[in-house]
Amino acid sequence: MIPPRTLWILAGLLGVQLLLALALGLPGRSDALRAAAREPLLALSADQVDRLVIEARGPGERIELRRERERWLLTGGAAPFPAATGEVQRLLERLLALRQGVPVATRAQAHERFGLTDDRYERRIVLARGDQTLATLVLGSSPALRQSHARVAGRDTVHVVDLPAYEVSVRADDWRDLGWLAVARPQLERIDVAGVVLRPAADDGSGDGREESRWQAEGLPEGRRLDPQAAERLAGLLATLRVSRVLAHDDLPAQAWQAPQARWRVVRQGESSPVEYVLARGAADDAYRLKVSGRPEVFELPAATATQWIEATRLDRLAPAGG
Repeated sequence: MIPPRTLWILAGLLGVQLLLALALGLPGRSDALRAAAREPLLALSADQVDRLVIEARGPGERIELRRERERWLLTGGAAPFPAATGEVQRLLERLLALRQGVPVATRAQAHERFGLTDDRYERRIVLARGDQTLATLVLGSSPALRQSHARVAGRDTVHVVDLPAYEVSVRADDWRDLGWLAVARPQLERIDVAGVVLRPAADDGSGDGREESRWQAEGLPEGRRLDPQAAERLAGLLATLRVSRVLAHDDLPAQAWQAPQARWRVVRQGESSPVEYVLARGAADDAYRLKVSGRPEVFELPAATATQWIEATRLDRLAPAGG
């Protein structure tokens, strides 16, 4: 038999629960809670943000992105590197689209449990304008697939957001525009390769479609004739050039650069100075490296792509003897 005192206690707890349920069910209270859940977690606009800093807990796991006019740059290296602007914009839009939802905790004591302390977190994302920090979002443990516990620095409330930490990379190459070295055909003024100058022929409006009319070649050795299809292949490689990663330091011996596998220069429309590309190979079969004049980095090129460049820049491919 349950003692009368226990029955009174249970009845009191039940009464409190009923009152709480009634309060939450009131139209005004319910509407207020729903409205608060729909509020942005970060009350900012994209125009306000021109710098993003992403950090993880590991040493050196930090990247910084800065907006310059219409493009984003990855800073922190020897020189700013063009970022994949679309990827950065998508992250920024995703951050600003986060909503508060229903809080899962409202006290600082809960931060340790959710991995949201100053020294224990998965990601810390700073949104800034110049040197002024606008907001800092901290991502912690994951309550479910593609979700994270999160809090805004300076606030105690813990939220659940649809943004997993692993989708906010701290690898620089995940943010670099690895196709930045490419030169699209409309931007191409000329290619200097194998002692020959190749120029896309101006469109005279005749529309005859003849391949011979698409390219002009200067400096061809006697007895050689330009293969227009080979010139097209070379221009296609240039338009789709994409490196696999960016190296902060040169890892090839000097001899590899003294006898490169291929070399070519490109002049873009509206520019007078050429940009030189030098492709070298290390001891390993897949250790192809690319240097570009005016840049401090060394780029890694996939072996299959490097082989295509080596073949495409050979004189006997571009202008066969007796052609």
